[in-house]
Order: sequence, then C-alpha cells, then structure tokens
Amino acid sequence: MTGVDVSGPSQDMSRGLYFGFTLAVVVLGWIIAGAIAGVSYLASGLEAIPIMIGFVACCAHAVVLRLLHCAWWLAFLSFLPGLFVLVGSVEYPVEAALGSRGDPGGQLQVLALGLVGWAGITLLAGWRGFVRRRAGRRPAFDEA
Repeated sequence: MTGVDVSGPSQDMSRGLYFGFTLAVVVLGWIIAGAIAGVSYLASGLEAIPIMIGFVACCAHAVVLRLLHCAWWLAFLSFLPGLFVLVGSVEYPVEAALGSRGDPGGQLQVLALGLVGWAGITLLAGWRGFVRRRAGRRPAFDEA
C-alpha cells in the first residue's frame, strides 16, 4: 500500500484559509501587472527598467505559486502567461500614450491574455495544492 493518508483533511490548513491564500496569489498577479504598467508609464523611453522589475516580479510570482501548489512544474508553466503579462504591461502604456496618433498594436489583449492565464494557473495550483496537502502528499523539502 502507499503511505497516503486519505482519512480526512489535515489539521494544518483549513479550506477557507487555503482558498484565501489562493485568491491572494491571484490578486498578487494583478498587482504585479499594474505595478509593471505603472513603472513603464513613468519610465517611458527606458524599457530596460520595467523589463528588469517585471522579470523579478514574475519570478517572485512563480515562487509564490510553487508554495501554493507544492510542485515546481506548475510554477515553471506560469512563465508563459508571465511573459504575456510582461510584454503587455511594458508596451501598453506606451501604446496608450501614442493611441491618439494612429493604429495601436493591441498590447492590451496580450496583457489580458497573460492575466487570464495567470489566474487560471493560480486557481488550478490552489485546488491541486489543497488536494495534495489534504491527502498528506508533500515534497520532502516542504518541511524545511
């Protein structure tokens, strides 16, 4: 037999607290996108600054997602929507400022696609992480 405890929920984290943590990670993704867009708007013409800040923020989101899910594979999977968030939030303020002069390139759709992807991956990670912890399945280094 396997060493999985399926007798019931573990006592370390309740369902409501885990759902709250999942929603906090979703909100964190929206805050990251807004912060990158704000920095990009303030530093227009200096794309390297919001790109570096955005890269660090996307990596931080992946680490928080790993804590939510208990596995790295979904955190690495979040880098694809993170790339959309990064490109969309760096380019959208420039596009919005120049929108009155001609035909914008559609970076708002890229940003929205990235945010929807991050939200979907975060909700999946929250559900799977809760189920894994409830069943008693944790990585060996999760205790450290």
